[in-house]
Amino acid sequence: MKRILPFLLSLLFLSNIALANEKTTVFEGFNAKIVSIVDDMTDKKSGVIFFDFGSIYIAVYGHNDFRVWTNKDDLNFAFDSDHLIRVGKNKPFLLKGLSKRNNLTPTNKVEAEAVIQSLANGEELKLRYYDWPRHDKVDRKLQNTNASFIYYKAAKLFGWKDFRISPELSPAKLDVYAPTDPTSKGYATATVKGNRNLGIRKSFDKDTTIKVGIKQTFGLHKGRWICKSVELSGNKHLIIRDSNGIVVFKEVLPSHYENANTGETWPVGKTAAKKAWEFAPLGSIEIEGSYGKKVLLYGFRELWQWGVNNADFPSLE
Repeated sequence: MKRILPFLLSLLFLSNIALANEKTTVFEGFNAKIVSIVDDMTDKKSGVIFFDFGSIYIAVYGHNDFRVWTNKDDLNFAFDSDHLIRVGKNKPFLLKGLSKRNNLTPTNKVEAEAVIQSLANGEELKLRYYDWPRHDKVDRKLQNTNASFIYYKAAKLFGWKDFRISPELSPAKLDVYAPTDPTSKGYATATVKGNRNLGIRKSFDKDTTIKVGIKQTFGLHKGRWICKSVELSGNKHLIIRDSNGIVVFKEVLPSHYENANTGETWPVGKTAAKKAWEFAPLGSIEIEGSYGKKVLLYGFRELWQWGVNNADFPSLE
């Protein structure tokens, strides 16, 4: 969630917490982030969930308190318009635009709780807002299919009402792209819905690799384990962690290409694949260097099975 700027975070915390010096990200994934806050005067723990929906995000401060914030510098909510949010087929609730904070705020706790419960259940919300100064109407549909897992974790951490929701993850699904043009035969990509930083790429020359962000990592070329995430500077690693953040795999990435097309032979890719399979879905994978971001392994097993079915990947079961 790189678009959430530090100064906006400061404003968010000031809205509910007077003294809060210790802020820790306790979970990040599924287009959401849970931040724990400890008041340095009272040691009281509170927290916030940020649900990222692209140009806007929803910050949840408890079971009946939330704000809608902008992720874009050029988006301002009109303070003189009636913004709306709707739960299912119910009558829409009014949201107030606050010009000084540039957010949308519910008008009462009862309506706020209804919105948060719907969001936490993975249901679709409808949002209508007006920008400023043009007052253009914007309608958005907001849904996070793994919100129940995220909210349940936060509720346990911070003592929020849990709504009796299920903490289980939704089954991972893939978005697959395969061109129909005969000249593009052999090329295909797949990404994980709700975790688009994890994917797989099959090229024309029969190599298939796991993608982390924009980087291709380990995979196979004609039965040979390869790695295409070459770091010329050397001493950069591919790292896999378990759900508690403990490193279970760490190997130096290749520092040069053995072949410009197929990548360097990387036998430890087999071990990386087995570790990623073992610690999916809540472990993480990270490439040091130009893409130093932890990516959840949610959907890795589904991606690998796609490779088994379409690219001669070996079974890891």
